[in-house]
Amino acid sequence: IDRSAFGSWTEIVEASHIHASTHIGHGIKIGRDTTLAEGTMVGGYTNIGNCVRIGRDSSLADEITLEDKVIVPDLTVVTRDVKKT
Repeated sequence: IDRSAFGSWTEIVEASHIHASTHIGHGIKIGRDTTLAEGTMVGGYTNIGNCVRIGRDSSLADEITLEDKVIVPDLTVVTRDVKKT
């Protein structure tokens, strides 16, 4: 988990699961009951909602938002905001 140079905090809410070999950038917010599978890379200042599932070896770009209950498949690169449909 990276530390921000500008004073923002990384926030991981209870009941979230972060698997091995996961990189979490600075200033991240991870919601309740969210799972980041092994090998996930999360860019800085990203907001991840509640009940989100991120598949193994996926990457999230900086400064994006994943709304509640979004599912990101394995080996996916996310470069923009994702809304639950």
